[in-house]
Amino acid sequence: LRPPACHGLSIIVSDSGVGMTDAEIHRAFEPFGQVDAHLATNEEGTGLGLPISRILAEKHGGTLVLESKPGEGTKAILRLPAARICNGPDIDTLAGRIA
Repeated sequence: LRPPACHGLSIIVSDSGVGMTDAEIHRAFEPFGQVDAHLATNEEGTGLGLPISRILAEKHGGTLVLESKPGEGTKAILRLPAARICNGPDIDTLAGRIA
Protein backbone atom coordinates (compact mmCIF):
# COMPACT_ATOMS: atom_id res chain seq x y z
CA LEU A 1 0.00 0.00 0.00
CA ARG A 2 1.21 3.49 -0.83
CA PRO A 3 -0.31 6.88 -0.12
CA PRO A 4 -1.89 8.40 -3.27
CA ALA A 5 0.55 11.30 -3.23
CA CYS A 6 3.92 10.96 -1.59
CA HIS A 7 5.85 14.09 -0.69
CA GLY A 8 8.64 12.61 1.39
CA LEU A 9 8.82 12.33 5.13
CA SER A 10 9.56 14.74 7.96
CA ILE A 11 10.09 13.57 11.50
CA ILE A 12 10.26 16.24 14.19
CA VAL A 13 11.22 15.54 17.78
CA SER A 14 11.21 18.38 20.28
CA ASP A 15 11.79 18.89 23.97
CA SER A 16 11.48 21.69 26.46
CA GLY A 17 14.90 21.16 27.98
CA VAL A 18 17.75 23.60 28.53
CA GLY A 19 18.37 24.20 24.83
CA MET A 20 21.66 24.92 23.07
CA THR A 21 23.46 27.86 21.53
CA ASP A 22 24.42 27.86 17.83
CA ALA A 23 28.01 27.04 18.83
CA GLU A 24 26.83 24.06 20.90
CA ILE A 25 24.70 22.78 18.00
CA HIS A 26 27.73 23.03 15.71
CA ARG A 27 29.85 21.12 18.24
CA ALA A 28 27.17 18.43 18.69
CA PHE A 29 27.37 17.61 14.95
CA GLU A 30 31.16 17.24 15.01
CA PRO A 31 32.48 13.67 15.45
CA PHE A 32 33.22 13.10 19.14
CA GLY A 33 31.87 16.57 19.88
CA GLN A 34 29.81 16.99 23.01
CA VAL A 35 28.13 19.99 24.53
CA ASP A 36 29.26 21.38 27.88
CA ALA A 37 28.89 19.09 30.86
CA HIS A 38 26.39 21.42 32.59
CA LEU A 39 23.85 20.42 29.93
CA ALA A 40 24.44 16.70 30.25
CA THR A 41 22.59 14.23 32.41
CA ASN A 42 24.36 11.38 34.14
CA GLU A 43 24.48 9.57 30.80
CA GLU A 44 27.67 9.57 28.78
CA GLY A 45 28.06 9.06 25.08
CA THR A 46 30.75 9.00 22.44
CA GLY A 47 29.59 12.06 20.54
CA LEU A 48 28.94 10.07 17.36
CA GLY A 49 25.14 9.75 17.30
CA LEU A 50 24.28 13.07 15.65
CA PRO A 51 27.17 13.08 13.16
CA ILE A 52 26.37 9.54 12.00
CA SER A 53 22.65 10.31 11.82
CA ARG A 54 23.29 13.40 9.70
CA ILE A 55 25.57 11.46 7.34
CA LEU A 56 22.94 8.73 6.91
CA ALA A 57 20.24 11.30 6.22
CA GLU A 58 22.43 13.03 3.63
CA LYS A 59 23.32 9.71 1.94
CA HIS A 60 19.58 9.28 1.38
CA GLY A 61 19.22 12.80 -0.03
CA GLY A 62 17.77 14.14 3.21
CA THR A 63 18.73 16.46 6.01
CA LEU A 64 19.02 16.40 9.78
CA VAL A 65 19.04 19.76 11.54
CA LEU A 66 18.71 20.98 15.10
CA GLU A 67 16.88 24.15 16.06
CA SER A 68 17.43 25.31 19.60
CA LYS A 69 17.50 28.29 21.92
CA PRO A 70 18.95 28.28 25.42
CA GLY A 71 16.18 27.98 27.97
CA GLU A 72 13.57 26.99 25.37
CA GLY A 73 14.48 23.45 24.34
CA THR A 74 15.58 21.77 21.13
CA LYS A 75 13.90 20.51 17.99
CA ALA A 76 15.50 17.81 15.78
CA ILE A 77 14.14 17.70 12.22
CA LEU A 78 14.81 14.76 9.90
CA ARG A 79 13.62 15.15 6.31
CA LEU A 80 13.79 12.42 3.66
CA PRO A 81 12.80 13.04 0.05
CA ALA A 82 9.90 11.34 -1.70
CA ALA A 83 12.34 9.34 -3.84
CA ARG A 84 13.53 7.51 -0.72
CA ILE A 85 10.06 7.01 0.74
CA CYS A 86 7.75 6.40 -2.22
CA ASN A 87 9.69 4.59 -4.92
CA GLY A 88 10.35 1.31 -3.16
CA PRO A 89 8.21 -1.80 -3.36
CA ASP A 90 4.82 -1.55 -1.70
CA ILE A 91 3.98 -3.40 1.52
CA ASP A 92 2.16 -6.23 -0.27
CA THR A 93 5.21 -6.90 -2.44
CA LEU A 94 7.51 -6.93 0.58
CA ALA A 95 5.17 -9.28 2.44
CA GLY A 96 5.30 -11.68 -0.52
CA ARG A 97 9.10 -11.67 -0.45
CA ILE A 98 9.26 -12.42 3.26
CA ALA A 99 6.63 -15.18 3.31
